[in-house]
Amino acid sequence: MRGVVVLTMAMLVVAACTTDFPPCYRGEYRGCSCPDGARGYESCNITQDGFGACVCDGRTPGVAGIREAGADVVESGPPTGTYMQPCAPNNQCTDGTTCALFPNKGSFCTKPCKDPTDCPPPAKTCSSMRGVCAAP
Repeated sequence: MRGVVVLTMAMLVVAACTTDFPPCYRGEYRGCSCPDGARGYESCNITQDGFGACVCDGRTPGVAGIREAGADVVESGPPTGTYMQPCAPNNQCTDGTTCALFPNKGSFCTKPCKDPTDCPPPAKTCSSMRGVCAAP
C-alpha cells in the first residue's frame, strides 16, 4: 500500500512539471534597452512564441496617444467620447480625457491618475504602470 502511495505521488510530481506554457501571452509587454541606452518595450507577438523588436519611440505600451515623461499627447480628429466611453485610437476625447487602448477591452476615454482615488466610477483603479484610470 505504501508503495502505491509513493508511486502515485511521484507520478503527480512528474505530471505537474510537464505542463507547457507559451513564453509570453498576447497583450504582454516587457522592458528592453534601446540602442541609444534609453528604455523601450517589446510586446508578445501574435503567435505567443516570443517578443517582438524593442520599440524605442517613447510611447507607453497599450496607451494610444500618450507619451511618457510628460511629453505632449498626440491626438487628432473630432471629439469621440467622454470619460470611460469607447473611442477611436488617437482621436480626441472630451472633458480633458485621452483615448487609451486597454488590451482585451478596447479603447476608452480615460484620464491621468496617481492612485485609485483619482479615478471616478466606473473605473475601479488606477493603472500605476500606465498612469491612467483603468477601463472597467
